[in-house]
Amino acid sequence: MPADLPPRAAPLPSLAALLAWDPTDRPDDAHCRATVPLRRRGKTDPATPRVLACHDLAGGYGPDALPQGAFGPPAAHPPFYRFTHWGSVDAAVYFSHARVALPPGTWVDAAHEAGVAVLGTLIFEHEAGRAEAEALAGDPRFADAVAVALASLASWFGFDGWLVNVEAPVSGAEAAAGVARFVARLDEEVTKRAASPPSAASSRLVLWYDALSAATGDVTWRNALCPLHTAPFFAAAASGGVWCNYGWSLSDLASSLAAAASAGRPASHVWMGADVWGRGSHGGSGVAGVATAARAAAGGGGASL
Repeated sequence: MPADLPPRAAPLPSLAALLAWDPTDRPDDAHCRATVPLRRRGKTDPATPRVLACHDLAGGYGPDALPQGAFGPPAAHPPFYRFTHWGSVDAAVYFSHARVALPPGTWVDAAHEAGVAVLGTLIFEHEAGRAEAEALAGDPRFADAVAVALASLASWFGFDGWLVNVEAPVSGAEAAAGVARFVARLDEEVTKRAASPPSAASSRLVLWYDALSAATGDVTWRNALCPLHTAPFFAAAASGGVWCNYGWSLSDLASSLAAAASAGRPASHVWMGADVWGRGSHGGSGVAGVATAARAAAGGGGASL
């Protein structure tokens, strides 16, 4: 970043950039670290339903990426994304279509002050994403290095874990098993690291998004915790579980909660998606989408907005 411009949070465009990351090469990153530890919210019960809010606005990194704030008239910058109901959610995801989305420190600080854990996003899409997902699946040493790097970044920047979203196909069940192995290693690396800054609460999470099929390696959103297609990834993401795509039905909710119970996992590790824009989401858009999330939580599961 030129010296005359303010520091700005930014994602990493590839796994190569992730493995080569050095704060001396990205001096802005030092200004984008979180400073507020995750506040404890009293007693927590793993069986208690949880709610997640996902920041998904035009790829992220708008004015909210500026740790010193945006200045000038409103016309000089796009609208801010604001979230004011931190007390109503338990976790938040900062989403971008870049390979590695690093949550801006200002978001993490606001969430941590309210006791909300924050996850970055690792996403694979399109042909470039497919090539990198295949590399991750086929080379355990490479996958281990990526897992260590992601966990280290979360600790350095001060956020709490990762959403893993593989929306690019891989070459069959064997490659999908390689992806599951990577998720398990990432979960291990994330949960064993102490929070930075030191935190009184412990909420280190890895969350899997329901897209890739463990059975075929294809992208087939199941909208449920499906034993054939989703269960291996659910097992790998031991700390967080699965975020089921938002096209679920009430029978999908029931079968997902039953599958979690059969696996010895709490229902809160099944996060049922709700798209507030109503794009195929059970219950529709807007307030109806929020009602959808409430229905999932009423069933004992988690809800992701």
